[in-house]
Amino acid sequence: MRTITGYLIDPYARTISAVQLDADEYQQIYPLISRPDDEVQTFEAVTLSNGDVVYVDEEGLLDWEAKGRKFFRLTRPLGNEDWMVVAGKGLWLGCDENGTSMSPKAIIEEAMLTVQFPAE
Repeated sequence: MRTITGYLIDPYARTISAVQLDADEYQQIYPLISRPDDEVQTFEAVTLSNGDVVYVDEEGLLDWEAKGRKFFRLTRPLGNEDWMVVAGKGLWLGCDENGTSMSPKAIIEEAMLTVQFPAE
């Protein structure tokens, strides 16, 4: 087992927290980004400008207003001035040139500056 740290983005709790997971068990992503009443079936990787990725519910990219989902915004996710709205939770991980998961290059404080939760 190769333990890495990731950042769980939770728009329901409005938090970003460090989580530990096994880098070689991608199935762990599903329960982390699911809600008890809305299980994630397929996830998508959003690649950030520094090479880190945020794994999100694929349906949350397509229909972010469905099922009472809360959302968050990634500012400058692709290295430009754009932003991306994502519904549901996200898991921020690092990724090497071969696609192997690792701890993020960004520190958690950088993640907190990149992720925005909407005003309540």
